[in-house]
Amino acid sequence: MRCKACGAENVESAEFCSLCLASFRPAAGPSASAQAQVEATPFGPRSSERVVSNDLGTNADDRTTDAVPVGDGAPPSTGLSRSTLVVMAGTAMAVLLLLGGLLAWRSYTTSPGYSLGQLAVAVERNDWDGVQKYVDLDSLIGQIIDVAVSKTIETDTSGFGALAAGLAQSMKPTLIQQAKDSWRKSVESGSSSSGGTSGNFRPVFAAKRVKSVTRIGDEALVTVEVPSSGTTYDVRLRMKRVDNFWRVTSIENLSDLPFMQDLGKGQ
Repeated sequence: MRCKACGAENVESAEFCSLCLASFRPAAGPSASAQAQVEATPFGPRSSERVVSNDLGTNADDRTTDAVPVGDGAPPSTGLSRSTLVVMAGTAMAVLLLLGGLLAWRSYTTSPGYSLGQLAVAVERNDWDGVQKYVDLDSLIGQIIDVAVSKTIETDTSGFGALAAGLAQSMKPTLIQQAKDSWRKSVESGSSSSGGTSGNFRPVFAAKRVKSVTRIGDEALVTVEVPSSGTTYDVRLRMKRVDNFWRVTSIENLSDLPFMQDLGKGQ
């Protein structure tokens, strides 16, 4: 047997070269089929091969070697588009404006000024029930009688002033009812020329210009401007809240009103 390494002659049964000691045994290596399989799949196991689990119980194929960067400064996604957010913001703003408008309207419709406006509407429509709703007629007419009696006593020179005042107080309920009947005729007829003070109060109740409002709890002082023969005069109305509206209960400057200067014509 000739040695392929040094060319020396050796016996056929020799396992090593007698000169260079080279081994005559065939070298161990992969079979031809295994070599072909490896060359066919150089980048990993084929899809038909079973993947062996690693020591953590996770398939090797499930692990990602290329990590995705996190926290690069981009805001987290909300899942809503920009147009949807704009619509939601617009809707919220509309709801807030609507609520604000409703609250403002509610505040206005429960104000003294609004009640006086409704009183003026009732006078224009000759609505006696509406006038009674917004004016405490018993209280106001009672005040008018008291002012008349006071003026009578102040100007009396006959000595019967005190007697007349006492008689007027005893007859006050009857006088109030008579005055209410007179005022009702004035309102329902739409006339401001009725006798006594009934017709004179019609423009006061129909006044639409409110100059000032001072509220303290459930009471208010409201100044209105009343037109009269090309001029105007102010009337200061005392009002009181009743449920969700206001009623005129008295007139603070009653004795100073032009038509109250001469009380001899009655109420």
